Amino acid sequence: MQVRIGRLRRTHGVRGWLKLELSTEVAAELLLPGRRVVLERPGVPDRELVIEQVKLDAFQPMIKFKGYDTPEEARVLSGGYLTVAEEELPPLEEGEYYTYQLMDLAVLDRAGERLGRVCEVISAAGSLLIEVRRESGKTFLVPFNENSVIEVDLAAGTITIDERTVTVPR
Repeated sequence: MQVRIGRLRRTHGVRGWLKLELSTEVAAELLLPGRRVVLERPGVPDRELVIEQVKLDAFQPMIKFKGYDTPEEARVLSGGYLTVAEEELPPLEEGEYYTYQLMDLAVLDRAGERLGRVCEVISAAGSLLIEVRRESGKTFLVPFNENSVIEVDLAAGTITIDERTVTVPR
């Protein structure tokens, strides 16, 4: 399985650099010169790319690929997602999860009743929120912390929450 680690944005400068939006906590560790990544774009065959250089800073990470030396050449990559094989991700500590692992999990209340499914994982102000979509289409947010999340069971495909800590729409 391929895991998205970032999205390429618009070109920058005249040497084929692209602005990069990182989408996982460990993406920076994976973006090393010489590493092969796969570019996914809807409606276009996947393309293997080789990282030439990376500039990581808090303001705007940027990346350059071998063989893409002008803005015109690099522009065809804009909007695509960089992916790596799941087995290339570093192992996590017990109780830690990659955001992609939480997507589409069933969300249960303390009694085991299904409240909806995780439709989005949002990083906000240094903490994570999971957005849950009810069957009615309405959504609600759950802080991904020890007060709200009782258990994550990846094997069962469920997250059990303390529904008393959030407002669950009907």
